[in-house]
Amino acid sequence: LDGLERGFWVPFYEVGAGVSLFEGETDADSWFGGLSLSAIRHEGLSSEQTVKAWMLEAGVQVWL
Repeated sequence: LDGLERGFWVPFYEVGAGVSLFEGETDADSWFGGLSLSAIRHEGLSSEQTVKAWMLEAGVQVWL
């Protein structure tokens, strides 16, 4: 298995966007802080090593 332990660099770029929805009040009676959604695209710049990926994230913010 020649080259199995060989390290290499893969240059890439990423582009993303996100949004926050239903942001709640910060007073003591409110526990709900809102929702967050985002998407990020990763793509490699090297022709020898291909990297293509999407990352989707969703979250809920709560106040304790």
